[in-house]
Amino acid sequence: MRDDAATGAPPPSAAGDFLFSSPRDTAAVMSRLTQSIGARLIIAFATLTAVVIVTGIVGLLQLGTLNQASMDLSDNRVPSLRIISRLSNNLLEHRLAVAGAVLEGSPENRKPLLERARKAGEAVTESFAAYEKLISDDEDRRLFGRATTAWGPYERSSNQLLALLAANDLLAAQQIYRGETRDARVALGTALAALTTHNMEGADASGTRADQAYATAHTVLIAAMIIGALIAVAATLLMIRNVSVPVKRMTAAMRRLADRDTGVVIPGADRRDEIGEMAQAVETFRDGMIRADRLAAEQEEARAAQETQRQRREALTQGFVD
Repeated sequence: MRDDAATGAPPPSAAGDFLFSSPRDTAAVMSRLTQSIGARLIIAFATLTAVVIVTGIVGLLQLGTLNQASMDLSDNRVPSLRIISRLSNNLLEHRLAVAGAVLEGSPENRKPLLERARKAGEAVTESFAAYEKLISDDEDRRLFGRATTAWGPYERSSNQLLALLAANDLLAAQQIYRGETRDARVALGTALAALTTHNMEGADASGTRADQAYATAHTVLIAAMIIGALIAVAATLLMIRNVSVPVKRMTAAMRRLADRDTGVVIPGADRRDEIGEMAQAVETFRDGMIRADRLAAEQEEARAAQETQRQRREALTQGFVD
C-alpha cells in the first residue's frame, strides 16, 4: 500500500494544482514563443525596412541625376544656346550693316550704317564674354577658343574695312569685304556652328540622363512595391500557418484538458520549434493529471479497504463482547 509520503506524488487535490500552478512554465514557453514571433516579425520588418531604404537611396540618387540634368539644361545649355543665338544675330546685324555701308555711295547715309556695325561688334564682344562664364567642360572651352580665335581676324578686318569706309575709300573697303572679311566670316560661322552643335548634344545628353533616371526610379519603385507586398503576404501566411493555427489548436486542447479530458491528443508535440515545446509542456501537464487521478483512485481504494477492515474489526469486537 502506497501513501503520499512514500511515493512523493502529489495528493489528490494536487492534480488541479499541477495544472493551474503551471502558468510560470506556460509563461516561459509563451515567452519563448513570443520572442520567436517577435524575431519573425523583426525579420519581416527588417526586410521591408531594407527595401524601403534601398528604394530611398536609389530614389535619392536618381533625383540627384534629375537635378543635375535639370541644372545643366537650365543653367548651362539653354543660356549658352541663347547667347549663341544672340551672338549669331549680332554677327548678322554687323554683316548687314557693313554690307550696307559698302554699297552705300553717300557718306552721310553711310554714317548710321557704320554706327550700327560698331554697336553690333560691341554686342558680339559682350556675348563672347557672357558665354565664357558658362563654359562647362574641356570640349566646350576648346570650341569657344576656336570661335574667339575666328572672331579676332573678322573683327580686325571689319575694323579696317570700317575705317576705310569712314575715309570714303570704297574700292579698298570692297576688296577687304570680298577677301579677308569673307574668309574670317566663314571661319567664324563654322566655329559658332560647332559650338551650337556641342551645346545641342549636351542638352540631348542631359535629357537622356533625366529619362534614364526617371525610368530607373520608376522601375525600382514598382519592384519595391511588389517585393514589399510579397514580403507582407508571405509574413502573414507564415504567421497564420506556423503560429496562429497551431496556437488555436493548442488552446482547444488545453480547454479540454482543463475539463479533465485526459484522453485529449496534444497537437504539435512532434514539432521541433517553440510550438512543439509548448505542446510537450502541455503533455507534461496532462501526464501529471493522469498520475494524480490514478494516485487519487489508489488512495480512495486504500481508504475504502481500510474502512472495510475497520468495520470488520468492529463487528468481530462487538460479537466477542456480546
